Amino acid sequence: MIGIDFGSHSIKAVAISKGKGTFQIDAVAEAPIPKGLIVDNHFEDIAKLTQIIKQLRKNFPTSYKNVAMAVKGADVITKVIAMNADLDELELESQVELEAENSIPFPIDEIFLDFEIIAPNAADKSLNDVLLSAARRETVLAQVNCVEDAGLTTKIVDVAGHAQSRACELLFDRPDYEKGIAIVDIGASQMMLHIVHQGNVIFSRSKNHGGAYFVHK
Repeated sequence: MIGIDFGSHSIKAVAISKGKGTFQIDAVAEAPIPKGLIVDNHFEDIAKLTQIIKQLRKNFPTSYKNVAMAVKGADVITKVIAMNADLDELELESQVELEAENSIPFPIDEIFLDFEIIAPNAADKSLNDVLLSAARRETVLAQVNCVEDAGLTTKIVDVAGHAQSRACELLFDRPDYEKGIAIVDIGASQMMLHIVHQGNVIFSRSKNHGGAYFVHK
């Protein structure tokens, strides 16, 4: 699997495989991108970004064709909602869509929607806590189009905060992981803060204020 990260100043890629129960990094590559190609996580020129990915691909064995990536920024929203524990799968999906229509500031036909049951609600055992994730379709499809136009296959599109949370589970000892972890992701133009508690992202904030600001100052 190739993991690809789209930043405002560069695109990073890492080839990862799994053997004997552990993950290993087989190759790493990074390519700078011209200023203005990615602004606030929006892709301004997919054709040019595709060419950059094609160049990155030359650093990896030809057998690596599948890609995992994540979406982030203002076009991505996650929240935990409480739902009746007696709902079957279809009923739960219908209720989640209704909740999304009422609480997410994007038209329902303009988003990709996903959800999963986390655990029984701590205050009311007749309810389940459900993690709702929504992302603008144009944001997701822009990344997918860049990857697939470069001859690769998109296998995973995740939410950045959730992907980082699962990465922390591999890096931290269980007692520390259960207590809570603050993840600070400082990019060139944006800084992300995620608070992870027992595997769940319970708080997220982003600021358009990254490392490039301090370099210029």
